Amino acid sequence: MASHPNKPNAIREGLDRIIAKGSLSFVFLIFLVGLVVNFVVAAITALVELEPKENYLSKLANEMWINVNFTFLGGSGPDHFWARVFIPITAILTIGVTAIIFAYTTNKLSDYLTELRKGKSPITFVDHTLILGWSNRIYSVIRELDTANQNQKNPVIVVFSNMDRGEMETLLKANLGDVKHTKIITREGDPTNINELTRANAPGSKSIIILDASSDSDATVISTILAIQAIDNSSLVPIVAEMDSDLYSEALEESLERSISIVRSNQLITRITAQSTRAAGLTPVLLDLLDFDGDEIYFGLATELIGHTYGDSLTAFEEAAIIGLRNSEGIIFVNPPGDTVIGEGDHVIAIAKDDDRIIFAGLAPELDSIKNQSRELEAHTYREPERILVLGWSQMGHNVISEMLPFLPPNSTLQVIADSRIADISGLTGDPFPGLAVTYTEAPTTVGQLADSVSGTRYDEVMILAYREGVSAHDADSRTLATILVMNRLFSVENNGVEPTRLIAELLDSKNLPLAKVASADDLVMSDNLAALLIAQLSENADLKPIFDDLFDIQGATINIYPIERYVPMGQGISFQELVAHAHSFGESAIGYRIDLDHREDAQAGVRLNPSKSIRFTPAAGDGLIVVGPATV
Repeated sequence: MASHPNKPNAIREGLDRIIAKGSLSFVFLIFLVGLVVNFVVAAITALVELEPKENYLSKLANEMWINVNFTFLGGSGPDHFWARVFIPITAILTIGVTAIIFAYTTNKLSDYLTELRKGKSPITFVDHTLILGWSNRIYSVIRELDTANQNQKNPVIVVFSNMDRGEMETLLKANLGDVKHTKIITREGDPTNINELTRANAPGSKSIIILDASSDSDATVISTILAIQAIDNSSLVPIVAEMDSDLYSEALEESLERSISIVRSNQLITRITAQSTRAAGLTPVLLDLLDFDGDEIYFGLATELIGHTYGDSLTAFEEAAIIGLRNSEGIIFVNPPGDTVIGEGDHVIAIAKDDDRIIFAGLAPELDSIKNQSRELEAHTYREPERILVLGWSQMGHNVISEMLPFLPPNSTLQVIADSRIADISGLTGDPFPGLAVTYTEAPTTVGQLADSVSGTRYDEVMILAYREGVSAHDADSRTLATILVMNRLFSVENNGVEPTRLIAELLDSKNLPLAKVASADDLVMSDNLAALLIAQLSENADLKPIFDDLFDIQGATINIYPIERYVPMGQGISFQELVAHAHSFGESAIGYRIDLDHREDAQAGVRLNPSKSIRFTPAAGDGLIVVGPATV
């Protein structure tokens, strides 16, 4: 049986309950106490000041008004004798009530401002891009979204993370500077907590991006997706999430009835790094398609081409390079057969500077004779074995070499030079890559030792891979930049046995890109940037995912750069439209070309992506045609 509290405790508990109900209850209590005290004072004053013919209740009401006016409204107090007796009580009450209310209001206002500084207030915006979580990719994602928002009206990005809001603001300002086109709002909270997530207004957002700094587990991302589903199962808002597990990502994409695009960061980095080794200049092409600067991938309704073929569409747009079709049912076909007939409701998949540049310019029947030649690239009966040098190592290195393996000629060799203190080289023992001879050398401590390790061999490819275990991203990139400088120094010294070779380097942090340009690598793969670019693209248009999946998968259509002499004779002027027709005769979709003289100075400068069909140039030895087509060995 519960015991009854004594009176002081009962009063204290009663006050606690009233205060717990909120500020209005507390203010009402103070007001009520003031009224009671004023009533007692007024009753006593009215009684002692009552004249013989006066009505007591009327006198009481008048005294009560005078006291309340003095206590709560700051009016003048009573001026009779008894007023001077009781006025100290009333004055003390006035000061006490005012002080209590002022202190309480100040405290509540302070709490409210603290909550605002912590980012605890709800989001009232709609059509905002909502970023849940935090990782080092967030800066690249926001930069890309800001570029995409150039022509939008009052765009907003909301960052909702369990990181301290002040720290978020500091990091964003330090790494982004002034964002030109987009308002960025931060809120502190747990994205996996349903009650806290409601403050982010996920149902009212345009798209949702989920980032996760953990490379060991996808648990946070999965919990966040389920939390979104719990508060918004309408499936109207697309989700783009960064994950590593194929099993869990496929399960989420298939089980939830909403648009979920999973970006597998490590897989994407592996595939782009491997593709970059196949041709000089391929990296800037891939980056151009992924970012919002320059040319992007769009869908254009192909009304004028109904009844015509995909081959006809390739030369029918002056300022757009066609790479595929999306049929009326939404199914994507990248580089389909040239005789594929375009039906009603079909769209062309085009590379263009903007979607309003996809303008039908007319058919080119004069090129049909070239298109219909149905040629094939010459098969190589014998290819010289390739020699690959890799400086630095991690699990990513194992993945990249595995991705390259199908394209390497028989009897190729791989030499790995790495620091075993910060790299697990156990996977290099035995026969890790069937058909590829592997040798491992411990990383030297001097330039001379490195020169001795690599001299005497003509390498076809030199890759500098970032260390990913045992060092920070900053330290790993510092090692990469130093290695680039050392290799370029060795390349520049004559008669040291180290021949100049194309150099591909991986950076973990894209902020170091300016330093890498000074160090001078032929092609740069920026790991944190690649996934961020794709995440930003899919948040703006989730329909692009199957296109990128196809382009980055060696089993599908891929982007290649082939020697231009395979298509046309050297030294004769030709239009890009004619080059497109020649590429079509090989079953490929041409999207640009690379000029070798420009590329020798700057990998980016030599690439011409989506030039006008009417532009003319004279091919020379070393130039390449950039095409979308089947992967070839």
